[in-house]
Amino acid sequence: MSYSFSGTTQWLDSAATLTALSNTSFTMACWINVADATPTSTLIPFSLGNSGFTSDRYCALRLLTGGNGNAQAYQSTSSGTSTTDGDADAANDTWFLIVGTFTVNGSNQVTDLDVMTYNGTAEANATPTSGLTKTMSSFDVIRVGAARNSTSTFVGKVAHAAIWTKVLSSAEMTELTTKVPSAVANSDLYAYWPLLTGATETKQGGGTYDLTVNSATLNSGDGPTLSSGSSSVAALAHYYRAMRAD
Repeated sequence: MSYSFSGTTQWLDSAATLTALSNTSFTMACWINVADATPTSTLIPFSLGNSGFTSDRYCALRLLTGGNGNAQAYQSTSSGTSTTDGDADAANDTWFLIVGTFTVNGSNQVTDLDVMTYNGTAEANATPTSGLTKTMSSFDVIRVGAARNSTSTFVGKVAHAAIWTKVLSSAEMTELTTKVPSAVANSDLYAYWPLLTGATETKQGGGTYDLTVNSATLNSGDGPTLSSGSSSVAALAHYYRAMRAD
């Protein structure tokens, strides 16, 4: 399953102080599907940020405007922005994986960005952007379908959004092309939202980072085909339906 976003006031979000991400390196990942892979405005399917700042200080995955479906890991702060590009390009109406890693030092500065993208036929790691010294504030907003301040939104579908409290290895990032996030580096998985329910999206593993749905549309049966070890995504969907029936 997945959610559709129209590029207006549609997103899923959570307002909670993400204490475990302070001064901690992390990885963000999600699958996207867009009708137009060369958008006229930059699209942001997944972001982390701080509600106390109106236009800066967030990290995100994004699809760049005016390009050839080029996906990026992105950081914005009061001292400027930093990006690194994926090597595989998004295509129209095709599920596409973006994985961004953010290396963070003890001063809460992102010092390295890396990204892997996957379009179903090829995958590649980008050359990391290194030597960054842009200080982040603590994160207290998770948003799927828009930047954390909603100035940049998303048009298309998003599935399987997840965060890990480490920089995933190349091998682990490659695993994400065929497996659900909960089957990859599970001991370091900070949050995973399968995006299955159409109501409040519960973070797997408990915690306080459930996502509230704001007008986004649930697409039943539409998402990338991924395995989850002994069970399938279809079995996971059945589990969530059974929970809601109770």
